[in-house]
Formats: sequence, C-alpha cells, structure tokens
Amino acid sequence: MRKYFLIISCCISTTVFSQKQGQELIDSLIKEISLTKNNTAVIRLYKSIADKYTNNNPVSARAYADKEIALVNNMRWNKGIAVFYSIIATIFSDAGNYDSATIYNQKALTIHKKMTINLM
Repeated sequence: MRKYFLIISCCISTTVFSQKQGQELIDSLIKEISLTKNNTAVIRLYKSIADKYTNNNPVSARAYADKEIALVNNMRWNKGIAVFYSIIATIFSDAGNYDSATIYNQKALTIHKKMTINLM
C-alpha cells in the first residue's frame, strides 16, 4: 500500500510542478513583452515566441519574426538581424519554400561573415 501511495504521489507532483508548454507558454511570453522595458529582453522574447510558433503556426511565427526584424534593424544589431533571418529561413524551409529559405540563410550567413571579419 505504501508503494502505491509513493508512486501516485510522485506522478501527481511531477504534473503539478511541470513547466508551461505549447500555447500556454507562448501566451505567457506574449504577456511578458508588455511588461518588459529592455529592448534586448524584448528581442529575446520575440525570438522565443517565433521559435515556439515555427512548428505549429508558421504564419504567427513569421509575424513575430517580422516585428523583431524591424526592432533589430532600428537598433542596428547585426547579430539579431542574422538570427531572425535564420528563423525566417526555417519557416520557409518547413513550408517547402526552399528558394526563399536559401535567400534568407544566405543573408544570415553574409552578416555572420561580416561580423567575423570585423572581429579579426
């Protein structure tokens, strides 16, 4: 009897203390954007949202990636621009649009190469 109680207690505790997943996680990240003042933190939230939406809702993923591209362009943050070009490339690739995916991957690669050259 004690064994069964222990097993049931473990099962209940793992579900109670588990992390948010799926749409619940995305909704909490979206809510967090309005509370965040730091642009870098907002960019990271947008990236997380776009990453989460990539698999199940590519239209929403693209919308958040486009919002973020505008923000990182205003900040002139090359690494952020390259990262979001890569996310957009993944969205196109998952949709089977390989020509557009190649274009965005090439843009991201060009930016990364420029950043590497500038470091040397």
